[in-house]
Amino acid sequence: MLKKRFLYLFILINILIMQNVFASTIIGTVIDKDGVNIRSGAGTNYNKTGFLAYGKSVTLVSDKKFINSDIKEQKECAYWYQVYFNNNTNNYMCGELLSITKYDLYFTNTVYGTRINEDYATVRSTPGGTSIDRIYLGTEVNVIQKSGNWSKISYYNGRTGYVYSKLISKYEDITTTDEEYAKVLKEKGFPDSYIPFLTYLHKKYPNFIFEADLVNKSFTTVVNGEANKNALQTNESAYRASNTIRENPNWYTASNPVNAFFLDPRNYLTEKNIFVFEKLNYDKDYKNYNVILKNMFGSSYLADDEYINYYLKAGTYGASPIHLAARTIQEGGSNSSYAAITGTATSTGGLKYRSNNLDGFYNFYNIGAYQDNYTSSAVTRGIAVAAGLVDSYEGTPWDTREKAIVYGGKFIATAYINNNQNTLYYQKFNTSDKAHFPSYTHQYMANIIAPASEALNSYNTYIDKLKLTNEEFTFIIPVYKDMPKEFTTHPIIGDNDNNLTSISINGEKIQNFDSDVVEYEVYINSNLDKIKIEATSKSNKSTISGTGEIELNKEETFKEISIIVTSETGNKKTYKVKLIRKDNETSDDLPIEDILKNVDVKINDLYISGIGENKNVSYLINLIKQANTDVNITITNKDNTPNNSILKTSDKITIKNNSYEKTYTIVIKGDTNGDGKVTAVDLLRIQKHILKYTTLKDEYYEACDTNYDNSVSPVDMLRIQKHILKYITLK
Repeated sequence: MLKKRFLYLFILINILIMQNVFASTIIGTVIDKDGVNIRSGAGTNYNKTGFLAYGKSVTLVSDKKFINSDIKEQKECAYWYQVYFNNNTNNYMCGELLSITKYDLYFTNTVYGTRINEDYATVRSTPGGTSIDRIYLGTEVNVIQKSGNWSKISYYNGRTGYVYSKLISKYEDITTTDEEYAKVLKEKGFPDSYIPFLTYLHKKYPNFIFEADLVNKSFTTVVNGEANKNALQTNESAYRASNTIRENPNWYTASNPVNAFFLDPRNYLTEKNIFVFEKLNYDKDYKNYNVILKNMFGSSYLADDEYINYYLKAGTYGASPIHLAARTIQEGGSNSSYAAITGTATSTGGLKYRSNNLDGFYNFYNIGAYQDNYTSSAVTRGIAVAAGLVDSYEGTPWDTREKAIVYGGKFIATAYINNNQNTLYYQKFNTSDKAHFPSYTHQYMANIIAPASEALNSYNTYIDKLKLTNEEFTFIIPVYKDMPKEFTTHPIIGDNDNNLTSISINGEKIQNFDSDVVEYEVYINSNLDKIKIEATSKSNKSTISGTGEIELNKEETFKEISIIVTSETGNKKTYKVKLIRKDNETSDDLPIEDILKNVDVKINDLYISGIGENKNVSYLINLIKQANTDVNITITNKDNTPNNSILKTSDKITIKNNSYEKTYTIVIKGDTNGDGKVTAVDLLRIQKHILKYTTLKDEYYEACDTNYDNSVSPVDMLRIQKHILKYITLK
């Protein structure tokens, strides 16, 4: 009986701490080489509102498909998705030209747990030993044992190591209750989930002032809005939106669950992190700026009175000198050898911008520092800004340190602080309704950790060094609509792969399968009452549901099957297979020409065309089998050897059923030499044909006739040229 009770308790505890996906975002990636137009409605009869190039991504409002009922014959696109574009949802894109993927927006946990309480913590092999890992603010850990000032922890699904114990906090250590003060906070607009943290801070620092900024946006909307706008350095794939380096060295775009964690104001309501919400406006009556600045800079060259006065002067434009000093430290400017402030970026650092010498210029705040088309070094571009070579900032060229500190500080004040981006949080995440610039734009830095890092500098100076525990600090804290009741957490670490490599129907693989394409149509015989669906995952750590033997209702003309792949980390991806029964009239005895009438190709007695360049053999086979699954198809090269690669002009295709057989020569429009590609060589061949230097015959002549007018003219040559330049697509 005791064992049963223990088992029940174990299960209950695991249910309570189970991590759940709270919401998802849907991303559409352009798969058409020519790109896709964005329109004001679901149809090509609506106005264009934008354009997205091949490989670029957009966030969908939902996975609802829109059909344009006003167009009787919408051959261009069967369905449309509503998308976010230019901070507007009145935009639509053709769904057939997008690859759709669902991503988790954020993870939540009913229990706050034990977490890292600073911007990051170094994990070591032994107490004070070699560094083996770095984990970020809010990472959940389990303390295994303590050894002096160090704690042995487990994290990330079983990794272990040691961290400094002061970098770990438990919920009960940073929260408390006070019914009277809770009423005060509720009157200001703070939700229940904020109150235990703020009450603890109030008891410890009674002169701290907390103001709620009630933002008229849902938390999910804000997370969506910040997608692809933030970066961090990490080795963990779950923390990355993609594995493509965004900026050197090793900066990656943050994944949506990471964005959500750092957007959630509750994750900063501790004494070390509360300063992300500190009001950063200049206070002309404040007397301690000088003392605080000297303590902040410590042994740095910037502790000299000359530099302190520069920061005090810069502050008069509206930004707290303390904030400007913290920003300098965060960006590296307190280090006298940092390239952006040495004044010798070219002579000692070898940095140049578009061949221009950058010596004699300074940028203490890394204003305008990011990679562009001319440099892969953000620092280099920042110095070019200071030199006046790019962008336009007041006082440039910043050819003295004084000008760089003062004019740079004036820019931060006028562009951010005085425009209601007057906290570290709002400079990083421009989400307040009171801000001057549109939401999710005009954000000072890409580094998603930066607010927490700068806040820690402020805490260390104000509280740890100067003991300003009775100082009156004001904190402006955002409160979003529909905040998740549970605590947001970082994504689960593990294999994030939720792709399939194949889907089979009754043992036959879907031809031309692509793991990024999630919707398929398969034609099946009308007399089937059940089918067997099999799928193979790319990762052996993912799980698949929705496969197996499926019962069919013979009265249904089609049935949609959902195959769900769940990665080790819990991310789900759904593949949909629409099973369509063939018409009873469709039979093996139909002439081949009649079968091809239902296929998107063009035929005559000899040739089959209308296929397009760079299509493989399986593409054409699958296209025809969608119209009739029972035909046998073989495709060979000109010399009758099997073709298993891309289709070329002069290939032969033979289609047969029980009663009929037909062989066609394949024509790829524009491929005039039979190599399967449309290049400048083909352009030269058609030019020579038109000038009568050579004569193209048979299928090669047909490949030249790109507009199907039964002649070869300069118009066809122009069309091939436009195809090569990607202005049009020949088919």
